[in-house]
Amino acid sequence: MGLVVIHSGVDTLEASFRGHLSDELQERLELGKGEAQLRSVPHRFDVAGIPFVINPAGLKPWRYVLSNEDLHLRLSPEHRLPTVSARLLTEGLASYGHEGGYAMAANLAASLGAGDPRGLSRLDLFADWQGWVPSMAEMEHVVCPAQYRGTHRSGQGMTYQFGRGGTVVRVYNKTAELAVSGKDWLRMAWARDERYDPDADVWRFEVQYRRPALRRFDSERAEDAFARLGGLLASGLEWCELRVPHGLSSDRWETDPRWRAIAEGSFAGEPLERVPEIRNTAQLHKLIPMLAGLTVSGAARLREPDFDIAWGLLGDHVWAYLEREDICFALQVEQRQRRFMGSGGSRK
Repeated sequence: MGLVVIHSGVDTLEASFRGHLSDELQERLELGKGEAQLRSVPHRFDVAGIPFVINPAGLKPWRYVLSNEDLHLRLSPEHRLPTVSARLLTEGLASYGHEGGYAMAANLAASLGAGDPRGLSRLDLFADWQGWVPSMAEMEHVVCPAQYRGTHRSGQGMTYQFGRGGTVVRVYNKTAELAVSGKDWLRMAWARDERYDPDADVWRFEVQYRRPALRRFDSERAEDAFARLGGLLASGLEWCELRVPHGLSSDRWETDPRWRAIAEGSFAGEPLERVPEIRNTAQLHKLIPMLAGLTVSGAARLREPDFDIAWGLLGDHVWAYLEREDICFALQVEQRQRRFMGSGGSRK
């Protein structure tokens, strides 16, 4: 099988909005942040009926950070900063699509008092493929104006990075990265392409554009960027281009056919359905072996080989422990959910 692009889309999107945080809202934010600091866990904070948590600490230069599994909202009352900066995460973009996700972020920002869109500050595009594993020798033939070139190995994966400023390109083993990130639901997106081979690794080309680069492409406004996603990805492949060496001057080297195949095989990126449910199920599956092991150990201590009886007896012991230690089960579950929602306030 030659190189085939099995999935492409928007991986991260940041947008800014201007307006004014009302005194009443700031008071609520301060109370919520204070409560989070007091309890050392994120505090529930709904926005327009959508559940978020407010984190105990802000994220410089933002005073308030509201998080859920789909997006982060960073708020500031200072005039030198956008009132709201929204970062749509991979899960949110997969669930709602880039247009739907952006519309949701804009509505949330407006409900917070920031109804004036000020454009995109970051846009990450990607193309996932199978059928070619880039070697280090091949990646030496990438022609790119960026001074920075980095290569590093993490576990079983290799990452090649070009650039550090307004434009950054990364080429890496996405399958290996899933083992670290736990985003196993992404396999569902790959499986929608009948050519996907679950036994072969998936590699990713990813280009990250910051505001200055988006401005150069006249794609700072969301609607302009969304109309040019394929072209923006192709521009990233051209800016950081794999070529076939022939002669001494790289200027005369031709574009590697596999690089052209990546550009020609993109751009789809339709929203997935039920990503949150699939994501949570995948995480639960990781807990099952631990639960099974603990249950077997407990049953052995109780000398009870029948699973149903052992499970009931262990439940009685757990309940007695919670009562003895004065632990509220429902409260513990809620706090753990908040940690899940608020984790990675600055992550991708």
